[in-house]
Amino acid sequence: MWDNSVLSLLFMAIPEKIAFSLLAVVICKDIKNWKRAIVVGIVLALIMHFIRMVPDIPFGTHTVTLMILAVILYRLVLDTRVVLVVRAICTGVILIILGETMTLLLVSNFTGLTLEEIADTFLRILVGWPHTILLLVVAYLIFKNQQKKLSPNTRQHTIKVL
Repeated sequence: MWDNSVLSLLFMAIPEKIAFSLLAVVICKDIKNWKRAIVVGIVLALIMHFIRMVPDIPFGTHTVTLMILAVILYRLVLDTRVVLVVRAICTGVILIILGETMTLLLVSNFTGLTLEEIADTFLRILVGWPHTILLLVVAYLIFKNQQKKLSPNTRQHTIKVL
């Protein structure tokens, strides 16, 4: 199946999980750890890739696994409260599900292809990019909103870190 290919991993899963991780650090207000978040995103993408390769896993198992692993990894890396980490993970998963569903349905309606036909083509990688961009846009908007609430001295320090 196409989702198990190396191209899918490199051009869809890794960018998506990096965006997911960056959203998590922004929600947890721990932007100084953005480099660690990128590493965690890559690790999550690799783990998810191997889980998807296992035959006969029920639908949704990889999502639940992602959520549990992400909470554990982010809790270790970000050293923040579990409540914030869970909120960040849930927000990211909801955005991925909504974004991917909307994109798949739009592409299916415009092309006349079934979801199965899209999943087995290179088009699947392209369909994955809109919700990845959505994650990055939401992370950026949250970050900018957080910056407005900071004092000018703190804001200047935070921008230098980036």
